[in-house]
Amino acid sequence: MSKRPSSTCISRQIPTKRPRFGPSRDQPNEPPPSPYPRLKGAHLPPKIRALPHILQQIDVFLMTDDEAAIEAARTGLAEWLDDLIPEVDDRTVTNAILEASTHGHIACVEVLTDEYEDRGITAYTSWETLQEAIEAAAANGHLEVLNHLLSTVCPGSDTLRKAELCGTTRGALGVAAEGGHLDVVKFMVEYAKVTDYPGHEMLGSECSALARAISGGHKVVVEYLLNLEGCSWDFRAAFVAAVDAGDKALADRIYVQTPEKDELFIMLSCRGNLDALKYLYETGHNDAKLIGQAFVKTTNWEGNDTLEFLLGTGRVSSEAFEKGFETAVESAWDRVNMVQFLLDKKRASAKAINKAFVVVQDSDILKMLLERELIWDESIRAVFEQATGNLSEYDSRRGQSGVRIIKLLHVKDCIPSNMIGKAFVVAAEKGQSDLVALLRRDGRISARMVGAAFAGSATRKKSDMVMSLYDTTISPDAILAAFSNAAAQERLRNVKKLVKLFSDHDLVPQEFKHKAFVIAARLQYDTPLQILCESGPDYWPLTILKEALAASREDEVKNLIRKVICDQLYDPKCPWAR
Repeated sequence: MSKRPSSTCISRQIPTKRPRFGPSRDQPNEPPPSPYPRLKGAHLPPKIRALPHILQQIDVFLMTDDEAAIEAARTGLAEWLDDLIPEVDDRTVTNAILEASTHGHIACVEVLTDEYEDRGITAYTSWETLQEAIEAAAANGHLEVLNHLLSTVCPGSDTLRKAELCGTTRGALGVAAEGGHLDVVKFMVEYAKVTDYPGHEMLGSECSALARAISGGHKVVVEYLLNLEGCSWDFRAAFVAAVDAGDKALADRIYVQTPEKDELFIMLSCRGNLDALKYLYETGHNDAKLIGQAFVKTTNWEGNDTLEFLLGTGRVSSEAFEKGFETAVESAWDRVNMVQFLLDKKRASAKAINKAFVVVQDSDILKMLLERELIWDESIRAVFEQATGNLSEYDSRRGQSGVRIIKLLHVKDCIPSNMIGKAFVVAAEKGQSDLVALLRRDGRISARMVGAAFAGSATRKKSDMVMSLYDTTISPDAILAAFSNAAAQERLRNVKKLVKLFSDHDLVPQEFKHKAFVIAARLQYDTPLQILCESGPDYWPLTILKEALAASREDEVKNLIRKVICDQLYDPKCPWAR
């Protein structure tokens, strides 16, 4: 175990010979008070519990090396920490850096960062902890520690770590401004000016330092940041902070410095900064076009209170309202609530509602519109057709959306049988078994459609779909089409199932099995041919064998057919060999 700190590091020297105190007869031993978590549950004599420095020494004695290193970093005991460092793991080294940085112990930070570099620690979790240490030093105003960390921590050529360090320094500037640490703020600004991370702007519109200084009430920091040239800041957040603080003069100054003033109005609306938005409106920023633009953009967010305010101005035109309605239907964060809110206003025309209906991909929105509004038949058919096209096994989200929409709309009388049939066939081809089962019960599904779905499903890897659609009403032509599809995709499970159907002479005339033989030869796959040949004792007509041989191009397929011809030629039972 590593050395524990000398008694002068922690408290007074404990005498070599310590008097023993037995428990009081009338007072039982009790656990020591916090903050000594390692002594929790320990029953010590009352006189020991009354001596904090003794409790502290005992607590230190019970620490593991890792715990002791963290304690040394927290309390700034660099010599003790230096003794402990060789015994601890990489994670403890970085956690100790965070602890020492938080409390401003530069000597400890220097010891630890030297160890960090000597070990060549590269773990991403350690890198994250260093980022936390930078922000912690800035938040607590420890400029010397912050300077040391930023001069030591290097992302190298790692572009991700460069971006993260840029974000960390921007965050450090923000927390320093919020804490009113002007010296740290000035240092971070200069650091940002001389540090070049292409594509990452530390003092740009994403930096909230000005807003945080305003919220923290640090006027000196606010003035410094406002008077800096070439810094754009997050003026929206700063404007909101000024209005919330009741400093209208400051809000006006920020507005003057904001480069995109119309964009400020719109973003205040979108973010739901209602007080700041009202202040702008009341100070003359009430152009109808601008309010309409803000309304449309806000319908894509969550801001019913803001929308109420904008509508209450009487400056949202019908055109802007309907455009906002379409936006909400298509892409609002909380579409159901937003669409419900807008429908309650009774301002959208039937044309706008139906136009929006056609672009919806959400069955809940469609259901709401169907229940509340007059939806035209052509709109319903258009959505149904789109949903059929979205039945994709490769895009689960779109496919499931299509399934839900078809389940919702298939009961509508305006959906013709051919559209129902197409959806049924596509659902079978894409393996949407629940939808297939639902649509098959629809009276508009004909036997021909079932046959088409049966044939289409044969392209799937599993045979459960194709056989679930089979019944005695499936025509031989449909079975032959299914075989052709399965053989073309080399779905051999399906091929075997279908060949069994060909072998039932009562259901399928033999000519279809013969056609299947020629189809398999034409497809140049010998395995389906072998399955057909192994399916029963039937003899193949010579005309079929010759047709298959002429259709084939692959040597393996030709040789297989020639073998069948020779086997039957010398078989006395073969009808054409006599």
